Amino acid sequence: MVIKAILFDWVDTLALMEPDWSQIWIKALHEMDVELSKKEMIRGIFSAERQVPEGRPLKWTESSDEDDFIRYLQIVLEEAGGRIPERAILLETVKRIRQWFSDSSFSLFDDVMPAMETLKNRGIILGVISNMYDSLMPICNALKMSNLLDFTLTSGEAGVSKPEPGIFLQALKKAGTTDIETIYVGDQYEMDILGARGAGLKTVLIDRYNRYPAFKECPRIFDLSGLIDII
Repeated sequence: MVIKAILFDWVDTLALMEPDWSQIWIKALHEMDVELSKKEMIRGIFSAERQVPEGRPLKWTESSDEDDFIRYLQIVLEEAGGRIPERAILLETVKRIRQWFSDSSFSLFDDVMPAMETLKNRGIILGVISNMYDSLMPICNALKMSNLLDFTLTSGEAGVSKPEPGIFLQALKKAGTTDIETIYVGDQYEMDILGARGAGLKTVLIDRYNRYPAFKECPRIFDLSGLIDII
């Protein structure tokens, strides 16, 4: 089957975030006197995403139901084996994570623009799926890459987050392609590879930091030039 569309994750696939999202979480938890490794923290976040996606810190507003956000952070700490502080501290941490993420900046990896231009010239539909809450288009405009993208879709716009299949299925509708005509490229096994696979998409793991040296479940690349070589 000919590949007609390629969909990408955003952070650590196309863009580098400063500070890194994991650094934001580690900093926030450190201020609560909770010390977790990155692996423990990711395990906790994944569990919270599955159980209380409406409590993601990036969705926080002053009018939000506080209980969802408190429960989200409690799950992160429970699953990761961390101590759970009192409610007021948890809520303040949610607000800080939201603010620090909003204040972060993005830059593209050096291989992104050349690869995207090559794919666009081949007539391939290009899209981005992200668990960010706000629209990505202003960021893509600032990075001068919006002319290469056919669409972006965030969890805030979709009403559902990765790894749930719903966000991938909405992206397929935007692309106007079927699952077997579409590749999804992401850097996280649970959120990206398992999520996209659950929606029937072909998958490619981009492993920029060699986090999965023994991975063999689908093609594994180290930058986007590797994607050009396999399609």
